[in-house]
Amino acid sequence: SEKSPTIIPQAAGSPSVAYTEIHSETKGFEKSFQAAKHLNPDPSQEGNSCNVQEGEGETNGALETNLKYLEPRSPKILVEEEMLDIFRSVSTSNISDAMHRGGAMKGISPVFCGKKAVGRAYTAQTLGGDWAKPVEAIDQASPGDVLVIYNGGNPDIAMWGGLATLSAKMRGLAGVVVDGAVRDRGEIEEIDFPVYASNVVPNAGDPKGMGETDTEIRCGGQIVRPGDYIIGDDSGVVVVPKENAYEIARRALEVKKRELRIFDEIRRGSTLSASLEILRWEKKNR
Repeated sequence: SEKSPTIIPQAAGSPSVAYTEIHSETKGFEKSFQAAKHLNPDPSQEGNSCNVQEGEGETNGALETNLKYLEPRSPKILVEEEMLDIFRSVSTSNISDAMHRGGAMKGISPVFCGKKAVGRAYTAQTLGGDWAKPVEAIDQASPGDVLVIYNGGNPDIAMWGGLATLSAKMRGLAGVVVDGAVRDRGEIEEIDFPVYASNVVPNAGDPKGMGETDTEIRCGGQIVRPGDYIIGDDSGVVVVPKENAYEIARRALEVKKRELRIFDEIRRGSTLSASLEILRWEKKNR
């Protein structure tokens, strides 16, 4: 079997306060690689249940099982999975705070509440309710992607509705964000799929084929590139640049932990002002 790469352990230390904490990706890679080794042990090791050659399963009175050993996933893949799990566990408010109030799309709200969308962006832009390119993008996007659409600045003609929502869900997409109008709110809620938009209207456009897909667009006032991370919840939608998404995810987690601590302090009799030391901050910033 291949020799495992040497991992240099990181120095231990307590996490610092959000906004100042910077986590190196090396630490995340190390953690993820160790997790991969734990989940997928070396098949050459004696007693490993995965050490069964394909086509040579032993029954011993049980069902015959043929297992093919799966190589451990790369640390890069596991780091992304860890990052997506963090984005699923924190709120868009936590993420915006971690980005110093950045990344939030303006005027984009959930069509109905109670759902969350997390995934990489696949983009499309069109004009005046032309729904051809957005529908094509459903087939082009990968499962787990969030489809992000710019509707040419037209808020009064829908280029997305119930049929497109069902198609996106069946394709395994994680959600849809539209800078523009959608329709069929009731159908979208019944399908139970996260859709975010700037307006809901009953009238739709026509499929003329204008626009393009898989390109940089602007949605809700934010630049969105294919592969950036999109997170949507009841508060709205944020976009996280792919280059520093892991660092932002870790910072957002620290923001959430700090908020939970403050919630606990208030329940135990403190006040928000006291917990945040507002007076000290006011004097410092005068």
